[in-house]
Amino acid sequence: MSEAQLAEHIARNKAFRQQRAHPEASEPKPVPALLAPPPTFGQGMICFEVPGNPIPKGRPRLGRGHTYTPKRTQEAEKVVRSVVQLAEVIPLVGPLFVHLDFFMPIPKQWAKAKVQSAMLGTIRPTNRGGDIDNLCKLLLDACQGEGGCFQDDAQIVELICRKWYSVEPRTVVKIVPLP
Repeated sequence: MSEAQLAEHIARNKAFRQQRAHPEASEPKPVPALLAPPPTFGQGMICFEVPGNPIPKGRPRLGRGHTYTPKRTQEAEKVVRSVVQLAEVIPLVGPLFVHLDFFMPIPKQWAKAKVQSAMLGTIRPTNRGGDIDNLCKLLLDACQGEGGCFQDDAQIVELICRKWYSVEPRTVVKIVPLP
């Protein structure tokens, strides 16, 4: 996440807090240092954002004598592929560094103080709704192959995946070719 994007994210969350908070609410705590951007190595970095709730890859199901991918997983992969196609990326070759940030929705039943902590990054998503390995698996499977960001996910030699809470659920993807 670039410094400009981080500043925009903080401003958006601050405005949301001010809408919901009392006038005597204190200033938010500083953002954790974990939001530093990934290192960039060389040219050709691909960055894009997938709107909507991050969806984990579902397990293959067995029915009528054959296995199939669940419909929810197929639809989520189509959304990612369409975002990649709209970005008109040229598939990368060689070793890759991938940085994924999953911004999960904040539960509606939470108290204001807990919502503020979630927006500041002090509370992180740990519910069973989305295991980080399954979130990564869906996204990387959708990005590979014909018309994707890379030919095979075996090209990925470094991977950073993080989950955050946000008012605006989305997935931020950065793919950097390594020298």
